[in-house]
Amino acid sequence: LAEQPISLEISKWERRENSYRGDYETYLELELVTDPEGRVTEYLDLESGRYRIEASAEDDRENLLKKRRYVYILGEDTDLSENFIDGITLSSTRTEYTAGETAEVMIETAFAGEGLLTIERGGVLDYRVVRVEPPYTIIDVPLYGSYAPNVYVYFQIWEEVDVMSIEMYGSYSFTSTGESKLRSDYIKLEVLDVSHQLQVEISSDKEVYQPGEEATFYIEVNDAAGNPVNTEVSLALVDEAIYLLSQDLVDPIHEAFFSPRELGVGSFNSLVPTRENRPPGRGGGGGGGDFSEDGADPRSDFPDTLIWLPRLITEEDGRLRVTVTLPDSLTTWRVSVKGVTLDTEVGEAVHTVITQQPVVVRPQLPQQLIVGDTFVLSAVVHNYTAEALNFVAYADCSICDFTGDLSHRVAVEPGESEVVNWQADVVEAGESDVVISVEAGEYGDAVQTTVTAAPRSISSWVSESGSFEGKVEIPIDLPDDALPGSQLVIKLDRTISSSLLDGVEYLTGFPYGCIEQTMSRALPNAVVSRAFNQLGVSERAGLADLDAKIQASIQRLYAFQHDDGGWGWWYDDSSNNYNTAWVVFGLQVTAESGYFIDPGVIERGTSYLAENLAEMNADTQSFALYAMSLGGGAELDDVLSLTSSFVDLNTFSQSALILTLDQLGEEELALELLLSIVDDLETDSLGRQYIPGRSKDGYYDKKYMSSSVRSNALLLKAILTVHPDHGSASGIADWLMSKRRSNSGWGTTNETAFSMIALTDYIAHEQTAGKVFTYSISLNGTEYSTAQFAAGENSEVINIPAAKLAEGENQVVITSDSAQALYYVVGRELVSETLPEDVEGIMVKRTYHHPETKKELTTFSEGDLVMIQITVNIPTDAFYIIIEDPLPGGLIALNENLALTSHAASADPYAAATRYRWHILGYNYKEIYPDKVVFFITELADGYYTYQYYARAVVAGEFISPPTHLSAMYDEDFYGYGEEIILEVQD
Repeated sequence: LAEQPISLEISKWERRENSYRGDYETYLELELVTDPEGRVTEYLDLESGRYRIEASAEDDRENLLKKRRYVYILGEDTDLSENFIDGITLSSTRTEYTAGETAEVMIETAFAGEGLLTIERGGVLDYRVVRVEPPYTIIDVPLYGSYAPNVYVYFQIWEEVDVMSIEMYGSYSFTSTGESKLRSDYIKLEVLDVSHQLQVEISSDKEVYQPGEEATFYIEVNDAAGNPVNTEVSLALVDEAIYLLSQDLVDPIHEAFFSPRELGVGSFNSLVPTRENRPPGRGGGGGGGDFSEDGADPRSDFPDTLIWLPRLITEEDGRLRVTVTLPDSLTTWRVSVKGVTLDTEVGEAVHTVITQQPVVVRPQLPQQLIVGDTFVLSAVVHNYTAEALNFVAYADCSICDFTGDLSHRVAVEPGESEVVNWQADVVEAGESDVVISVEAGEYGDAVQTTVTAAPRSISSWVSESGSFEGKVEIPIDLPDDALPGSQLVIKLDRTISSSLLDGVEYLTGFPYGCIEQTMSRALPNAVVSRAFNQLGVSERAGLADLDAKIQASIQRLYAFQHDDGGWGWWYDDSSNNYNTAWVVFGLQVTAESGYFIDPGVIERGTSYLAENLAEMNADTQSFALYAMSLGGGAELDDVLSLTSSFVDLNTFSQSALILTLDQLGEEELALELLLSIVDDLETDSLGRQYIPGRSKDGYYDKKYMSSSVRSNALLLKAILTVHPDHGSASGIADWLMSKRRSNSGWGTTNETAFSMIALTDYIAHEQTAGKVFTYSISLNGTEYSTAQFAAGENSEVINIPAAKLAEGENQVVITSDSAQALYYVVGRELVSETLPEDVEGIMVKRTYHHPETKKELTTFSEGDLVMIQITVNIPTDAFYIIIEDPLPGGLIALNENLALTSHAASADPYAAATRYRWHILGYNYKEIYPDKVVFFITELADGYYTYQYYARAVVAGEFISPPTHLSAMYDEDFYGYGEEIILEVQD
């Protein structure tokens, strides 16, 4: 078939002994030489049984492609009865077909007989009995549309063997054989599906738009035959620059639905009566608009994703029209449409449009600023017109003082760009609009963006909370180093239910997302949402979007589950017994709150707990068994065995054991054990009750996130479950309410979650409605405010700025004429330049280095790569450590996960490919923000540690680098600070 002959060269020819059968075979090695641009096909000619080669290419000796194939040559005297072919072999002339074609499958075998031919994939799709004869048999296999995207042709046949033969394994064992052996083989055939491929077309009314202009997109969907089809489509309009940072993480839709599947059918040979004998001593076997002179608004709307419409329906003619107002961005926009029909016909298409204008100004701003920073505010002026233009450039920023004139003149040649600079000093904290405009006659542009400046200070909180009737006096101290921004925040709640919303806000607004925090965000919010719905409580609009947040948390937990069924603190972490028990418990309670949870996820988590139960200490065992019992996975004998050491457990674990016994039907024993520990409750002067710290609450290993708040919360849940009429419930609820923080729920995320779960159970016992009453707040003997609680109001917040407070001690008095007790939280936020004293023995140090020489520097130039090194020393073992390193305004951290980031940003080139990267990097997880880099370390032994990351110097100026902060997530008494550094970036 070739236009010129193809060279077929014999590179080796030999006759050699077959060591397995003791006979001889002829062995031929062929070398095929052809043009690499040509097409070469090797196949077995079904008529002759010989290999043939087809090609369509010119022989190019200067650019050769060589391919080898090993071929057995069977002579006329070959005796096939001697088992020349071992077993059977299936092959086909092709591996890819179109639905409707027939595949010719050759079955090579050395013996004759009847066998079973099956067509399989996820199950057996078809079968027939086939008789084969040596040396080969040709079978026709029709390929139907339902076989797409692939099927497996499987053939199995019995071969009689000599029952007297013995298979030896070395010199120490032998196995007897049955009367026959099951011979089998299969081939995979891909069946190309075109009937399910939708033809999706996108067009627009224009190719180029002005910012702020309307763009209309036309979508047309036809089936594979070209007929219009009614289709559900999604449409996304995004800035195409995103794809420079990361490739599209979604496979093409047709591949996702119709890519080849693995073989899902298993075969088992049940007719192999064998006996294996071994010598003694051996064992057996077994995852927008232009700038103009009339003062048009500057461009300020720059979204990455302009629109996402997940469910649009075409008309019967398969057409759809979408009109969108384009934002102010000057970029290429990618329109992505994916479609699917009811009978799973799928397709997609991409279309791009451009927003542009003749003159563009592009500001270059720091990512973050601090009062005291000095920086160069730059803007690049682009002239895309055909004439030279003389621009007047102007800059404005309310939190900055500028050196020199605010307006500059700049000449820009056609098709060129120039940079304009302003020297700015940051003089005020807060957020400010930055407006930069350029004008040259009829041409111009203006851009408005925002910049935030933080005070040169540290913010800290202290809180006091509780409940009162009539009046309560609260002393508040204001240190002499308090800066503007310091304040008192007073919150009054009529009911416990209204205070739970503080927990909702704290958990949903928590900045980080490890596994514990993700579960702590989803579970209590699900429970609170359900309870409020049942009680008819509608406190704040923020409750309305909880469902989406809960569902997002659930999906994140699914993704973080390890192959062994457990969870760690992060995905890139070893599975942890307590975290796994917490997630298994949380998912099941979330399911009880009305949210769908994949039962397989819970089942795998429960199996992990069961497999690792024996290695857990008794305290963790009790909570793990409680989590398992909610899904029926706990064994009563395991639970009962823990009761013998009940007095040695901490209160949290005792409460978990009581709840487990009740869950398993042992109500009497659960009540008996409950009554034995409520006798240890202590009562304070205000009638609040709690189990004190002497019962190991708060002293249990911090690896298990222990605290008195968490323990008393679970005890309250146990009382409300086993003995809801016990008088101590209200006392413990009041004690928990007294532990609220003004800015962080009940302290840590785990404490907040358990407190909200217990108090949600408790609110069913209290009244959520009340009468109108008056309250007043006085400060140092002077009335500050008076207001009323309306009948439908349950919460009030009063802010008192530091300017209203006296230096030193202040007296806050809250009075109420209500006969009902009020819950209160008084929080003092102190903004100060004074750092808290480090915990003894903790050292934190941050230095900046040249990335190659490793020399320590504090001066860099724009464009330089900077290596940041953090060194810490801790005096004792610590768990769940967070290191937060603020970035100075002139630097931007490099994210090695983005496609455009230099490989120098990776601490180790192989680390990204390693799941358990902490062995190389020393940390379990890292998050990169515009203003900081955060490291998370699950567990640290005492000693010195060093962490590194890279940044780029991008803006010239002199910047303040705030202190690095080390803390333990679940131990508020473990923290340390580094020192402030002044960093210079030269122009």
